[in-house]
Amino acid sequence: MKYTWVAALLVAVASPASAQEAGKYTGSYINNQGNNTSLVLDIKSVEGGKIEGTGQRQGFSQTGLPTQACSGEFPLTGTVNGAAVEVRSAQKFGRAQDCSFRLRGTMTGNKIQGKVGGSEVELTR
Repeated sequence: MKYTWVAALLVAVASPASAQEAGKYTGSYINNQGNNTSLVLDIKSVEGGKIEGTGQRQGFSQTGLPTQACSGEFPLTGTVNGAAVEVRSAQKFGRAQDCSFRLRGTMTGNKIQGKVGGSEVELTR
């Protein structure tokens, strides 16, 4: 019995991701035009290191008004390997359907920290 428990513990530690990473992460960042952009990543599943979910981005002008150009909801796909995470839009989105999204960073506990383009972002669940 002692050996079975140790083997189960090793399997749990060796797994790169689990359902614990699933959930809704929210935050904001300053985009490359200097405008605040809110971001929601709703990670529906994490299986075998593969992430599936939806994302939503809303940009705001420097006067605080919502912008439409690259705002909207999009399907999300990505990977997680240990703490390293990369997520991206699975299709183009935005008013002209010409926008894409990619975040590279780390996922620890209830946080995702990384970069969207050249902008730092921190999302919390």
